[in-house]
Amino acid sequence: GGGVFVAGGGAVALPAGQRALSDVGVYQIGYQSYGKEAVEMPGSWVGTDEVSGIMYRPGERGLGREGILIHSPWRVPAGKTWIDYRLRLPEVKPVTLSFGIAMRPDIATPDKSDGVTFGCTLLAGADEKELMRKHHAEVTWEDFRFDLSEDAGKDITVRLQVEPGPKNNPSFDFSYFGDASITAGAAGEARSDTGKRL
Repeated sequence: GGGVFVAGGGAVALPAGQRALSDVGVYQIGYQSYGKEAVEMPGSWVGTDEVSGIMYRPGERGLGREGILIHSPWRVPAGKTWIDYRLRLPEVKPVTLSFGIAMRPDIATPDKSDGVTFGCTLLAGADEKELMRKHHAEVTWEDFRFDLSEDAGKDITVRLQVEPGPKNNPSFDFSYFGDASITAGAAGEARSDTGKRL
C-alpha cells in the first residue's frame, strides 16, 4: 500500500488515524499441525499452499465487509494458521484494534464445517497476551474491540489465528476476520496532522 514505512526491526510504522490490517503489506504467515513443528511461509506470502492447504487472502469482500480470508491446515494433520503483523504503534492515544469474525456463508452448514476457533494474541517483547479465543460457527459477524493504548509508541505483533472447531475437523473452514483495523487517536485529527506534515 502507499506510504507504508517499515521501521527498524521489520516493524511497520502505523500513522495516526485508521489503518486496515489487510493494507499492511509486510507480515508473516505460519501454520502448525498439532504436536508438530511450526512452518513459516515466505515473508508477505499470499494465496493457497498446495502442501498444507492453508490460505491467506486479504481484501476479499464477504458479508458486506472487507475480509481477510484465512484457512487452517487440512492437507496435513489439523492445526492452526496465523498471521503476524509486526507494527510500531504511533504515540497517540487511544489505540484500538477492532475486527469481526465470521464463517464464509456457503460453508457454514452442519454437513460441512463445525466452525472455527478464532484467536487474537498480542506479542510485545517476551510478553504474550491472548486478547480473545472464540469458537464461532456463524455466518453473522461477531465484533471485538481491544484497547492497545498502553502500547502506544511501541513495537508490537498482532497475531490473528484460526484453528478447527471442537471436532478438530478443518474441512471447509473458510474463515474471515472482517474490517480488521487499528485506529490511533481521533481519526479527524489524524487527517489534519497528515496535511501539515506534507
